[in-house]
Amino acid sequence: MIDSICGSTEEKYHMMEKIVCDVKNSECMLRRCNNCSGNQNLRNHINSYLTPVPMIVKFQQWESTDRNMLIEKELSVEYFVDNLIEKIEALTTHHFISKQQSK
Repeated sequence: MIDSICGSTEEKYHMMEKIVCDVKNSECMLRRCNNCSGNQNLRNHINSYLTPVPMIVKFQQWESTDRNMLIEKELSVEYFVDNLIEKIEALTTHHFISKQQSK
């Protein structure tokens, strides 16, 4: 999803930084910090890639049922942004936990 709007593999880290106040703070990364700004900064950041605003965003996504397949999807801009924000929030927690476990 990120590649469809910006093409940068490192952009996911920038997006994670947009929803937390400190990437080294466990409270922030586990989404328990009361000082974090929420997802509005991330929403604004994603929308900056979608200017001018398209009606539909086309992207490819891996889906796995019995086997893995790369599926082409089309979503409205609003649903795409909401879906990407949910995935970045989940990735933030997963990223922090995996880093802690690897230590």
